[in-house]
Amino acid sequence: MRTTNLLSVLCLGLAVGCGGTPDNPDVPVIPVEDAPVAPGCGAPVLSGGDIFGSSVGTYFDDVTIPQCDGTPYSFYNDEYCEESHRFTVVSIAALWCVPCQDESRQLAARISTPYADRGVRLLQIIVDGTPPGSSFTPAQCQQWVTTYGLINTELMDPGGDLTNGRFPSGSLPSTLIIDDTGRIRYREDGASPNLVTLTAALDSLLAE
Repeated sequence: MRTTNLLSVLCLGLAVGCGGTPDNPDVPVIPVEDAPVAPGCGAPVLSGGDIFGSSVGTYFDDVTIPQCDGTPYSFYNDEYCEESHRFTVVSIAALWCVPCQDESRQLAARISTPYADRGVRLLQIIVDGTPPGSSFTPAQCQQWVTTYGLINTELMDPGGDLTNGRFPSGSLPSTLIIDDTGRIRYREDGASPNLVTLTAALDSLLAE
C-alpha cells in the first residue's frame, strides 16, 4: 500500500509539480456561514452534505503526524484553538523536489514572519527523501529545517501514509489554506513562484 501511494505521489509530482507551473483558479473565497465547528474548539463536527476532503469547500480531517524530533503533532491542537488563529497554511514537500526547496527557502521571510501577527500559522510536511522513493530520518528532517531557515512547525510522513487523501493530488509541492472552522478555502497545485499566488490568496482571505 505504501509503495502504491508513494509511486502515485512521485509520478504525479514529476508530471505536474516539480518544474511546472501552478494550476490555480482565481483565488477562491467561499462563504463561511453555517460552518460546522466542534463545541468549544477542535475538529469540525460534520453533518448533512459536509464532507472531509482536500478540495476547496471541504473540511480538513484531523491528523496526527510526528515532528522532526518524533513528537506527535495534531492538526487541531492548542495552537489552532487560540482566539487569534484565523488560517493555517499546510505545505507538502519532498526532499528531492527542487520547487519544494525553492519554496521552502522563502517560507520564513514571506509567510511565517509577516503573517505571524495576523493569525496565520504554517505547517510543512515532508513525505519523501532523496532520491525519490527513499525514506528519510529525523536528522534529515531537521537538516532541511536548518538549511532553509524554517521557523514553522515541520512534520514528517515518509511515504505519505498519513497525508495521502488529505492533500491536493497532482504535484509537489502542494499547498492548502484552511480557516478556523477547518474548511479548506484555497488549494494550490505546484510551485508558487516567489509565493506570489499564495500570499495573494492569504491577503484576500484575511481581508474578509
